[in-house]
Amino acid sequence: MRQKCDALVIFEGRLSTGDITISPAVYLYADGRDAARLIQESAPRLLANNPFASCARFIGECHDRIPGNHYLWVTSLFKSQLVSRDELWASLQEFGSFPENGLYLVSLPDGEVYHYSWEDASASIRGPALVNTFAIQVPDGSGTEDHPPRRPPQQEDRKDL
Repeated sequence: MRQKCDALVIFEGRLSTGDITISPAVYLYADGRDAARLIQESAPRLLANNPFASCARFIGECHDRIPGNHYLWVTSLFKSQLVSRDELWASLQEFGSFPENGLYLVSLPDGEVYHYSWEDASASIRGPALVNTFAIQVPDGSGTEDHPPRRPPQQEDRKDL
């Protein structure tokens, strides 16, 4: 079994009404230390106004890049997909065990990724401590534009099937 170094990745979008909408959380059990790299590599396939499609595309990239695909899950942390940041923190507190490599919140409209750590979360009512931010280039289109061609899965990529 691979050593645990987990992280959560959540995609945030903004509706035309101004409401924030949140994707389900992608849970990287053993590959959390690679979360920032995986987000950056999947950025060309993400959609600026669609956190759900971006989440699905990120999962596809993870399946292509994580050997064996054994340590990747999706979880719904929220009762509603329209949440504020404070509601997000409350839902994450209920998640139970906090990922060792924290939470990556991908703000699609801004092209910013916020990396939060849980080390100081118990001392903070407002939520986890911000560790780092970095920018990604997210296409503006509706998802119909051309994307870089994907490498088809190879038999050696799918030894676990």
